[in-house]
Amino acid sequence: MVVDLAIGTIAPPVGLGLFVASAITKIPIERLIRVIMPCPIMMLADLVIPTYIPRIITCPPNPLN
Repeated sequence: MVVDLAIGTIAPPVGLGLFVASAITKIPIERLIRVIMPCPIMMLADLVIPTYIPRIITCPPNPLN
């Protein structure tokens, strides 16, 4: 859930964090989007992969039982 919120603060079209960063640094939003977009893409992959392949998460604790 925390990853979802982090993606939402920087991902367009709403991306409040993106607008705040643009206002503080005086960098155009278009340039920030090009620089920042690899991060939300990786965060989204980090969120989607365990959701659809739960064995990745549940496999390590199984031998401990």
